[in-house]
Amino acid sequence: MATAAALVGYNLYTSSKSQDFVSKRVGDLLEQEAKRNLATLAANQAAVVQSALEDNLVTARTMSKVFEV
Repeated sequence: MATAAALVGYNLYTSSKSQDFVSKRVGDLLEQEAKRNLATLAANQAAVVQSALEDNLVTARTMSKVFEV
């Protein structure tokens, strides 16, 4: 009986530790994935902004050449 109780107690303890480990690992993986997704989104948005700025600079240069005296 004592052996069975010890095994059940050990099983509960290791189960709890395993659950804690898995929870922490999954949390870390989710955080890494979120950071990677945010970095990709930021890079895409930066490319859009850069493209818009370059278009406006080209327009400004063209206009300045047209209005040169």
